[in-house]
Amino acid sequence: MAIKPLIEEENASSLSCKHHWVISAPKGPSSMGSCRVCGMTKEFLNSIEVTPWGEDKEISSTPNEIKISVPNDEPYNPDDE
Repeated sequence: MAIKPLIEEENASSLSCKHHWVISAPKGPSSMGSCRVCGMTKEFLNSIEVTPWGEDKEISSTPNEIKISVPNDEPYNPDDE
């Protein structure tokens, strides 16, 4: 019984390729691209998925306040706060 390779020859060459993608102009949600080196084709999304990382749950319509500390001549006293 012959042992079958896990990766077909066609896919093996594209796995070793350092792809140089040429992507067609955006038309709709995705664009096709092809590798200049091996000719492999791939679909690319034309938009970035938005993630909630770093966003607040409540979004305000007013800009955030910026607090600026200005040094004064008096020494710092935590009881004054």
